[in-house]
Amino acid sequence: MRALPWLLLFGACSPASEPAAGSGPAASPRLAFGPAPARSADEVPDPARVGGFGTALASLADLDGDGVDEIVVGAPTGDAREPEADGAGRGTVWLLSGAGGDVLGAWLGPGAGDRFGAALAVADFDGDGREEVAVGAPGARADAGAVYVLRPLEASMAFDAAGSAAGDRFGAALAAGDVDGDGTSDLVVGAPGAAGPDGRTGRVVAFALPERTSILSMALGVDGALFGAALDAAHDLDGDGCDDVCVGAPGDMTSRGQDRAGKVWVLSTGTGGVIAEFEGDKVTDAFGSSVATCDVGGDGKVDFLCSAARPGRAPVVRVHDGETGVRISDVQLEDAAQGAAPALLAIGDVDGDGGGDWAVGMPAYAASGSPLGLVRVLSGRSSSLLWEAGWPGDAGPWSVGAGLARMPDFDGDGAAEVLVGAPDPGAGPGGMLCLSGANGEPLLVLPARERLAPR
Repeated sequence: MRALPWLLLFGACSPASEPAAGSGPAASPRLAFGPAPARSADEVPDPARVGGFGTALASLADLDGDGVDEIVVGAPTGDAREPEADGAGRGTVWLLSGAGGDVLGAWLGPGAGDRFGAALAVADFDGDGREEVAVGAPGARADAGAVYVLRPLEASMAFDAAGSAAGDRFGAALAAGDVDGDGTSDLVVGAPGAAGPDGRTGRVVAFALPERTSILSMALGVDGALFGAALDAAHDLDGDGCDDVCVGAPGDMTSRGQDRAGKVWVLSTGTGGVIAEFEGDKVTDAFGSSVATCDVGGDGKVDFLCSAARPGRAPVVRVHDGETGVRISDVQLEDAAQGAAPALLAIGDVDGDGGGDWAVGMPAYAASGSPLGLVRVLSGRSSSLLWEAGWPGDAGPWSVGAGLARMPDFDGDGAAEVLVGAPDPGAGPGGMLCLSGANGEPLLVLPARERLAPR
């Protein structure tokens, strides 16, 4: 493997010129190590101290020249170098070879309890032809939150911004899309605890990185709506030349007065208007806990996947037609899946019927009394099961399916692969899987404790 031109430490970076109603973070993340010939022991993160590995996942364009995209993994509750005085570890983001899972590098969060790596988004945000990694740290600065956009090949930071007040949780969700219609991906950030016109409704902000400016700011819902807790960028739905945004607000009140039933908003980023609005069915449904856009019918138009976590009840995933808003189907998950919000991911046409298929992660799915977790891939056209998978073997990290991401096909079967996180909250360092999109067969099995030592 050829060496990559990385430095061991990030230098200081100026804060963003227009952060989200606040100043840039006071401290910067740094690269713990790269594939350098020599590494001292204190430069190597200790796998035993990693926590939440697999909470967030993304694929990144090939860096090491083997023709396979790399894998970015967030471990927001871990401490990769040393324990902090208050016992709360700094988050870590790991960069792994997609071909074999070898460690290429690890960014360390700037401070204790920052939850650095809780959310990830990858795109060419600055228009230089190379992808950057956006990292959310919603626990930074007393939960005000922060976001960092990092250049993997240059050991530098392209952008950073922070929430304006404690509890904003700025960076809890991230998405990438061309919000201003200039042909370059912009960064969309959710801050579900931020202030809006009617209290702490939550807020969504978008940034154009070449100009380092805020280009969009929206706050909707009631106090405690958690607007921005989930995000996905959609294609241009209203013909204004700008990618639009699907936003989950699982704490919102419905038009019928049902508290915390939750809503999903589809917003025009060009006009600031509401394109569509979907509501939960019952009180405390927490509808909008996760969202995804997927052309389930294969008609070239985006449809909407929305989950309702429904605490104390079995979760459900609802599918809405992207053109009419009509409720196409409800996918009822088992009682064994209750206890955590399902994760959602569009993965493309796996079964060859022309419709976009999708994955649902059920991190609380209990087998033999233990929340081992499970991921399923369903047909977009029929919602029928195509395949399901848990952690291979009899034992492994818990909470399989808490994180999901799509990776381009590298096993040659024509289907995109599925990255699956198993962060194992409170019990261990976690792990991740790369599964064949065609049949769910494991292509990579990476338990953090065993595989994170650099090679």
